[in-house]
Amino acid sequence: TSTASVSATGITMLRLTGTNYVITPYVLTNPELNRVFDVKSPYNDLSDIHIYNLPTAMQQYYIAYKVASVSGMRETALNLNDPSWNQKYDAIINDSDRQLNADNRSDANIEVKAYSDTKKIFNYQSDTDGYFMLLTYFYPGWEAKVDGVKAPIINGNISSMAVFASKGSHCIEFTFVPKSLYLGAIVSGISVVLYCAFIILQVRRKQA
Repeated sequence: TSTASVSATGITMLRLTGTNYVITPYVLTNPELNRVFDVKSPYNDLSDIHIYNLPTAMQQYYIAYKVASVSGMRETALNLNDPSWNQKYDAIINDSDRQLNADNRSDANIEVKAYSDTKKIFNYQSDTDGYFMLLTYFYPGWEAKVDGVKAPIINGNISSMAVFASKGSHCIEFTFVPKSLYLGAIVSGISVVLYCAFIILQVRRKQA
């Protein structure tokens, strides 16, 4: 069939990961998705391509106050399968140590100071504790600092990053420095030293 529907769990996952557009050869029947563009196939045996927009997708960075804390994949799945999840929470994190008082929440003011592939710096002001959500894939090598002090990064929104954001005005910085880069630099440095030592020994032998 040329029509399909994304499950409620799938829509929630798209929202949490900040997915704004869905590209598919199917005509999707979900009311949450807006059909914005069609690409006509030049071949009869290939389907047309349809582009849908998800207007309720979360922003690439925001402070979450209504947070569902889970401790594993089972709890994550149970939360995502709840049809009313999007009305209850605006983030999911793998941390059960903190409890937020969502009743006292307030909208946060976030200012972007730097935003590149390897460094993202924000100033934020909030009257309530929350979690700073950065919808960038949590790949090994990412580090976070709050006001210059290293802060733990928690897995949030399935595959993204979350850092506890205490109330007040603070600066939060995300930096990507993969360990493989350090390892490569060390190996390269050792190789250069050994090569230089080998050249010096060869030169001394010829001189002798």
